[in-house]
Amino acid sequence: MGMQPALGGPRNKTENDMTRLTREQAVALSSEATVAGSEAANACFTNRLTDGTPDAGMVEFSGSDSDEHVTVRCYYLIDSAAVEAAGDDLSSLVWTPGGYEVV
Repeated sequence: MGMQPALGGPRNKTENDMTRLTREQAVALSSEATVAGSEAANACFTNRLTDGTPDAGMVEFSGSDSDEHVTVRCYYLIDSAAVEAAGDDLSSLVWTPGGYEVV
């Protein structure tokens, strides 16, 4: 049995051109607790490049949480100039969820 694609995962264009789920869609596919856990998790750089995408100039971060059935990833897109200006203290950035993925 092969791996199944993630809900809200890459489409056929490029890996950077992701279709993100809304918070409500992610809750419907998982649970409020798992989505809230992904939002509360420490977000890390995803290392996904945004050059040449509609998100060019942004840096992508994600945090995740799992239950016994799924993993929910919460994604954040933050302006690269703001990330650079923040230096080592990323707590000063505005962390607004930009979408979710349920795998």
